[in-house]
Amino acid sequence: AAQNQLEAIKFIKTRLDQSFDEQSAKSLFEFYTLDKQTQRLQPPDVRKLLLDLLAAYEWPLVVPDESLDAVFHELCLNDEGSISWIEFKSFFVFLQDKPLTKLLEIVTKMFSKQQLCLSRLITIKPARSRSKSEDVADTSPQQAAAAENDGVANAGGGGGGNDDDDEKLAEQQQQNYYDRNKWKQAVQRLIPDATQIFIYFMDGYNILALAVGAFETALSEPAAAEVHLDDVLYLATIRAFDATSDMFPPVLRSGGMKSKVARRIADSYIIARQWDEKHLKLVEKTAKVAHSVSIKWTEFDEKYKVNERVNATTASIISSVKAFDEKHQLTRRLSAGAKSFDEKFGISDKLSSLGDKISSNEKYQMVSNKAKESLKTVVKTVDDIGVETQQLVQDKRQQQQQQQQPESEPADQAEGGVPVAPPQQYGVLNDDAVAAQVQSQ
Repeated sequence: AAQNQLEAIKFIKTRLDQSFDEQSAKSLFEFYTLDKQTQRLQPPDVRKLLLDLLAAYEWPLVVPDESLDAVFHELCLNDEGSISWIEFKSFFVFLQDKPLTKLLEIVTKMFSKQQLCLSRLITIKPARSRSKSEDVADTSPQQAAAAENDGVANAGGGGGGNDDDDEKLAEQQQQNYYDRNKWKQAVQRLIPDATQIFIYFMDGYNILALAVGAFETALSEPAAAEVHLDDVLYLATIRAFDATSDMFPPVLRSGGMKSKVARRIADSYIIARQWDEKHLKLVEKTAKVAHSVSIKWTEFDEKYKVNERVNATTASIISSVKAFDEKHQLTRRLSAGAKSFDEKFGISDKLSSLGDKISSNEKYQMVSNKAKESLKTVVKTVDDIGVETQQLVQDKRQQQQQQQQPESEPADQAEGGVPVAPPQQYGVLNDDAVAAQVQSQ
């Protein structure tokens, strides 16, 4: 996979300011298409192409969703969300004299190389939200018991209003997570001097943002701030974007078989998830049943003291064994007998000598090293597939959210949106400073 990427960048470098014929366009297309039957480039494939293009031009590796959308708008002639070979060939062979130069112009239209080198990278992670236990603590014991009984009844398949409320709440939370304007406004409050803010949805919980502006210098020290949104406390960490080693978004560019496997898993997950949400809701019901079983077991154990009795019985057995051993000295006799036998026949010395010979053998060392390297490769492959699968799932869920809902108004104008607060400068994170707080009402 890495070799394929290097070959792709090398090929792009030879064609940077040149025109393409059909053969050279096909060669470039095949570096990135995973499905040879459908002959289409999906958004992750196009993003990898653009990242390799930036690497060939020695630009910082930044391809936000806005730049990716602009490229699709230029190349894609349909509403399928992918680029066919015919569309790719039309752009590279017939419509553009220097297609790679044109792509670079589209991708970098919203920022300059200098701006990227001085930009800020922001990671936003949920610190905590109001838990169910906190909600229950504010209610009377009778209300808490009634709520628990309702939850157990719903878990058993009884259904009811609470299921509908939970479903609406889950949908609202998902929509809030994919509300790009909301996160842009939050980052704008953290970094008032930013003129462009790009958001990337990581894993359903964490947010990655890149803030570009007329900064005179790179951020010298990391900083942090607290952000309150939708009754959730988030921790934002801010650092300088390293143009030589960072990539935004931090997607895997492996390609090849890894990407094929990851895409199959992601597609299967999305299809199964959609079918489950439409028909059985097994994920939700299983979680509720597991929660209710845990509660019931805790109540049962508190009543009958099962864990205490098991622990007491185990301790009693261990004490009896120790007392028997101390009385008959079995451990000492066996240990002495084994030691005498070993001294008589020299077994330990022989095994140690044999082990030294085996470990010093060159063939053994070569096989051992190969086995270690093979294991490392397998583990790395599995990790890469897992990371890329998660990225693909998030991309697909984001696309679904955008298709289901029209583009929202700016958060300061939309009803119920997050009002724009006065700019608040973030604080430097060190031993003597407290992280700044940014609250939305």
